[in-house]
Amino acid sequence: MKRRRVPGLIDLFEVSDPNEIKVLVRDPHFDRRFETATCPVNWLLLKRSLKVLSFGGCRFPTMMPRDDAERASRQQELWNTLSEKAAFIRSGPEELESLADWVRGTGPDAQVGILV
Repeated sequence: MKRRRVPGLIDLFEVSDPNEIKVLVRDPHFDRRFETATCPVNWLLLKRSLKVLSFGGCRFPTMMPRDDAERASRQQELWNTLSEKAAFIRSGPEELESLADWVRGTGPDAQVGILV
């Protein structure tokens, strides 16, 4: 992790290692509370980033604070929706079964036909 800091002007972290990213994600000091950015450079970068990571004036759920009630509610709603569809998605449509067999290496080439 690289940190560039000039007190009162800039405070940036550059992280690319997956393990370091996991550690930072779990750290309660690093959250999505963007209202407290006081460094001018950070504020400009933040303003630009939030504009891109929003739609219709609303931030994407991943850009909301961890303890935001609406974010938690929407994540649970998404989880429920995807869980309901998981069985259907896992089995897939019946008409693609011959293609699935071929991909698994258990079906003959001639059976795939027009599906490919």
